[in-house]
Amino acid sequence: MGILDSILHAFTGAAQQAPTPAEGTTPGQDDNTKYPPPAKPDDEGPDAPGQLDTPAGEPAPAPQPSTPDVNSILAGLAAKTGATDYQHSVVDLMHLFGVDSSLGAREELAHELGYTGDTSDTAAMNEWLHAKLMENIAEHGGKLALGGA
Repeated sequence: MGILDSILHAFTGAAQQAPTPAEGTTPGQDDNTKYPPPAKPDDEGPDAPGQLDTPAGEPAPAPQPSTPDVNSILAGLAAKTGATDYQHSVVDLMHLFGVDSSLGAREELAHELGYTGDTSDTAAMNEWLHAKLMENIAEHGGKLALGGA
């Protein structure tokens, strides 16, 4: 397993433990992805085109659960690990997930992620790595509000 896989695995575990109840749902309610809510047409009368009929006895579709908030999950991990500048520092971001953040590990991660710059320019590499990691985490976990804090 590569470094990125280790990070994504750790993030997924943290995301699963984070409470993310959807509005209008109760704990333990199943994700009912088979029945997404129908789009509302302009005319909502009984014979309006595009309305879906719900068969008798079948419950209406459940609201979809909310997408995990990556920032909240990372903040929770930071509170546990003491990584204070994970929003800007790739080293602190890697610490959140219990991953080796040494220069060698960062160079390996840069290689995994396809970094084409000069790895001896650690400042540029670290900035690129941080942005790429945040992008990958968001792709595998939910919504991410960008902008520093």
